[in-house]
Amino acid sequence: PTLPAAPDGAGAASLPLPLRILLVEDNAINQEIALAMLEDSGCAATPADNGRRALALWERQPFDVILMDCQMPEMDGFEATRRLRRMEAQQGRARTPIIALTANAILGDRELCLDAGMDDYLAKPYTRSALLAALARWRATPAVAAGAQTPVTAAQPLPAVAGGDILDAAALQNLRAMRRPGRPDVLGRIIDLFYKDAPRLVGLLEVAAEASDAAALQLAAHTFKSSCANVGALGLSATCREIEHYARGNDVGGALRHIRDIQQELDRVLAALAIEKEAI
Repeated sequence: PTLPAAPDGAGAASLPLPLRILLVEDNAINQEIALAMLEDSGCAATPADNGRRALALWERQPFDVILMDCQMPEMDGFEATRRLRRMEAQQGRARTPIIALTANAILGDRELCLDAGMDDYLAKPYTRSALLAALARWRATPAVAAGAQTPVTAAQPLPAVAGGDILDAAALQNLRAMRRPGRPDVLGRIIDLFYKDAPRLVGLLEVAAEASDAAALQLAAHTFKSSCANVGALGLSATCREIEHYARGNDVGGALRHIRDIQQELDRVLAALAIEKEAI
């Protein structure tokens, strides 16, 4: 049965805790946010940054639920899920619920999730309440029966940023809501990670474009798109979405028009985040 989502800050008590979660996520910012949400909800989360490491961890220990990023280097979430389902059948292990994590809110990706053997779908960036609701759906019983998949949850569009705003206030508030006395500040950690990772990702975009490597360009844009959305830089995230769209269509020239302006957009975002950091 599908359980209703609880408001942010509520719902943790309704979960049959402690849950053992395998978090498969290569993006450092996404991983940090998800771990903070899970820790705050009393879950025991083990991170893995690609599909190969996830499968190795799953072979060594049981997990109640797997949160599986779809696009990762080395082995993506689709291939990792297909292999895990085959291994379950070969070893006679109970089916582990797998919730897809993806920044692509398109129908084709939802179908890919189901075809690969995933059970649910959580669109990035997601709130703590959305995460808890997804976990609750798949912890009603110890394990789901093979093939007992439900329709994948449709992704909701990102809210528009008000004219002139560089950062989305709601996204920042989601990070502030995870602050707890005696713990490192989540918002501050995420801003620090973004400052460290954003220049690297812009560099990857530029190198991939110069090499006309559409696949590398698509992956870098996808990763950067998600990081930007999580810190509320929805305008910059939309630019990355355009770059990803052109790269998916093997149109590197179209992507280049957006890449030329991305550094100026990033400078504005970093300045706005610096103001947020000073206010912590």
